[in-house]
Amino acid sequence: MQHNRKRGKRKAKPIPAWVEEREYLELLRATPGIHHKLAMMFAWESGLRISETINLEPNDINLEDNTFIVREGKGMKDRIVPLPFSFQLDYHMQFLPIACSKRALETAFTKAAVASGLKEKKPKICFHSFRHGYARYNLMMGMDVTEIQPLMGHEDIQTTAHYAKIHPFKPIKSWRDKVSQEVAQDGN
Repeated sequence: MQHNRKRGKRKAKPIPAWVEEREYLELLRATPGIHHKLAMMFAWESGLRISETINLEPNDINLEDNTFIVREGKGMKDRIVPLPFSFQLDYHMQFLPIACSKRALETAFTKAAVASGLKEKKPKICFHSFRHGYARYNLMMGMDVTEIQPLMGHEDIQTTAHYAKIHPFKPIKSWRDKVSQEVAQDGN
């Protein structure tokens, strides 16, 4: 039995652009507005989407366990994530909720990326790239995708697994360990 299936070109699946820790710090230095810096902090250090940073309210923060609730994230789902390590209660709380629009945050990001030279180095970088950087950083720190999934608010593990393509640390380390053992044995 033959299947009449169309065989079109496969859609390209490029690795998404991400913001590394050093680049994140450079972007903060290149950003003048505290609201914009605070949004960037929540995006890179807690993995928030741009809309989630804008919707964050002071009463969403739980100081007892240094977490906060992301209310009605993508798919209208709530989740609990850790507060950014850089969050200073006495200073930052007064700037919540973040008083700017998505467009203003994207514009501030683009200006900072141009000023820091990051836009030239990574032309496809955007505000959402903070989120990719958050996932990549957690993978580099040894977290498993199943641990990152609830922090990112992903329903499907495959969505989180996509971030493993950004930094395939474990497979590369495994390969290096195996090859270095073989090279060492051949050298003896």
